[in-house]
Amino acid sequence: MKHQLSQQTSLKQTQNLLPSQIQLLQLIKLNHQELIDAIQEEAYSNPFLEAKIDDSNREITPIHEESKGSDSMDQDENELPSQILSQLDSTQRSISDDEKFYEYKLSNITEAKDFRTSLKDQLKTLFLTQDQVEIAEYIIESLDEDGYLRRRLDDIVDDFHFTQGKYISEESVLYVLEQIQSLEPKGIAARNIKECLILQLESLPHSMPHASLALILVDEYFEALAKGDLDTLAKSLHVSKEDLDGAIELIREQNPYPVQKLSAQEKEDLTITPEFTIERDHQGHFIIQSRGNQIELKLNEEELKHSSYKADTQKGQKTVDKFLNERLLAANEFIQNVQARFKTLTDIMAAIVNRQKVFFETGDMANLVPMTLKDISDDTGYDVSSISRATSTKYAMTEYGVIALKDMFNHAILSRSGEAFTQNDVKERIKSIINNEPKDQPYSDQEITDKLKEEGFDLVRRTIAKYRSELQIPNQQLRK
Repeated sequence: MKHQLSQQTSLKQTQNLLPSQIQLLQLIKLNHQELIDAIQEEAYSNPFLEAKIDDSNREITPIHEESKGSDSMDQDENELPSQILSQLDSTQRSISDDEKFYEYKLSNITEAKDFRTSLKDQLKTLFLTQDQVEIAEYIIESLDEDGYLRRRLDDIVDDFHFTQGKYISEESVLYVLEQIQSLEPKGIAARNIKECLILQLESLPHSMPHASLALILVDEYFEALAKGDLDTLAKSLHVSKEDLDGAIELIREQNPYPVQKLSAQEKEDLTITPEFTIERDHQGHFIIQSRGNQIELKLNEEELKHSSYKADTQKGQKTVDKFLNERLLAANEFIQNVQARFKTLTDIMAAIVNRQKVFFETGDMANLVPMTLKDISDDTGYDVSSISRATSTKYAMTEYGVIALKDMFNHAILSRSGEAFTQNDVKERIKSIINNEPKDQPYSDQEITDKLKEEGFDLVRRTIAKYRSELQIPNQQLRK
C-alpha cells in the first residue's frame, strides 16, 4: 500500500481580540458602581494611573430627533467605537450657566443594609403609584428573614387598614406583590417553596436546555415530583428519562432560600445607581446627562518624574525598564478604554431614546414600540453583543422615575399568519377577552391562552398570566 503526501491550502476565518479590546468589553459590561470599584483597583495596582471621582460634573449630550447613526456599519468590531452622534467634545468646553439649568442632581442611593432596603431601592424601577408604593413597602416589611411572605393577603388588607388608616383591596395587594416578585433576588416574596422555584425558573432564558420542562414539573406536577415517581412523570409528559433528569437537576440548582444565599457584597450589588439622567430642554429636545464626567483619569505626573529607577546590573535595569513601560502602557490603555466605555454607552442610550421617543415623553410603558438589540446595533454600528453588555444592569433616571435599559426592548410577537404585534396589542386582546367573559364563570389563564391560540397567538400560559398581572387584572378566583 502506497502512502502519498499531498499539500492542501484552506482558508479559515478566526477572530482574535487583543487584551486591550477584551478589557473594553469587560468595562462596558460593568454597571456604574462596579466601574468605580474597577477603577479604584486599577489605580491601586498601577502607580502611573491617577483617578479622581468628582460628582459635581456631568456630561451633557443633546439628542435631537433627527440624530441618526453614522456610516459605521463597516466598523470592525475589534476596533474602538467611533464617534456616532455629532456632539461637542466635553473636554474642550465648559458648562455654561444655561446648561447647568439642565443638570440633575442624582440622590445617592444608600448601600443596602439588608434585603428589605435593597427591595425598597428597586421599587424605583417600577411604575407604581404613590398608594402602590406604600402597599409595596408594607409587604416588604412583612417578609420574614428568608424573604418569604408567610401572611395571607386578607390579613395584610386588614392590618394595612388598621395601621395606615387606608382601605385597600386584595386585588391591589396581589398586583403589588407580583411586581415585588419581579425584583432581585429572584424568588423573593414567594408565599411557598413552589412559588419561589417557579419565579426563579421563569427568569431563566427559554432557550436554556430543560428550562421549560423544569417549569412545567414545578408548576403542574409538584406533588408528583415530591413523591419521586419519575417513571410515571416521564410517561405522563412523554419525555425521555434523560430530559427528565436534566430538568430535575436544573430545579435542584435553584435556591429555595434566595435571601440566605446573598453575601454582603451581593447585597451591595443590588443597589441601583443610574448611569444616565434624561431630561428635555425648552425646545423638547432630549438631554442625556452621563455620569462619565464625575470620573477623571490621567497619568500620574509625579510618578513619571520619579520613575528613573536604577538597578545593580544592566540585566536588572532592563527588567525594571520593561516593567515600567508595561505599567505606563497599561495606564494609557485603561484611560482610553474607560473613555470609550462612556462613549459607547452614550451612543447606545441616545439610540434608545430616539427609538422610544414617545415613551420618554409620556412615561407610559404602553407607548413602547418593538425594539430589539439588532435595531440598536443597526442605529449605532456596534455589534449586538456590545449592545447586550451595555444595557445589562444599567439604569437611567427620567422625569417619570428610574428605568432599566433592558426593559426598553420590546420584541414583536408574530401570529401564525405572520402579522407582527406588540406585547401591548396582546394585552389589549387579553383585556377584551376578560371583559366579555361570563361573569359567573370567569376564564382561567389556560382558557384565555386557548382563546388566543384560536386567534393565532402561540403563547404559553405563564406568559398570559404575566400579562394579566401587568394589567392589574386579578386571577380567576378573585374575579368570581
